[in-house]
Amino acid sequence: MNARKALGSELLFLCGYRACGKTSVAKHLSELTDVQWVDTDDEIQEEAGQSVAEIFANEGEAGFRARETATIERLIGEFKSDRMIFSLGGGAILAERNRELIKSSGGPCVWLKASVETVLTRMDQDAKSASQRPALTDLDAAEEVRRVLAARTPIYEEMANHIVDTDLLTIEEITADVRQFLKW
Repeated sequence: MNARKALGSELLFLCGYRACGKTSVAKHLSELTDVQWVDTDDEIQEEAGQSVAEIFANEGEAGFRARETATIERLIGEFKSDRMIFSLGGGAILAERNRELIKSSGGPCVWLKASVETVLTRMDQDAKSASQRPALTDLDAAEEVRRVLAARTPIYEEMANHIVDTDLLTIEEITADVRQFLKW
């Protein structure tokens, strides 16, 4: 675990690769603190009336990423004066505009970090991963996770005000770590 000073905003952004626990931690943290939470992928799916996989199939990754940026911008605008927990999609940090929006919001970004092995295990245990999340490459799952995670790790590190290595922790332990960092 790596802590950096929390910033002043009431917004919290949870980032990390798929199956690292962002949505589970956001839900649990919300239950403990009475702070609203939002999953940006769920918002995009609701607005589009399609799953993430369907959006990727119909509009390509560029179409999905454009929707993602518009959603993040809208949600930050709606909740900038309230407390809100954002569970970001795994690739949300790829777009420079999204990184700017998150940084300028004043809210801390917590990277929920997981190893390739942990991600693969969790993906196998989560039916939602298979049915709603698109493959990002033509590679087998293990190689895709290795390559995509390696490419994204420097960006997750750049964005993170706090890092929680989730490999050996329960959702409750991860949430406790985040709460301690936030002082919520």
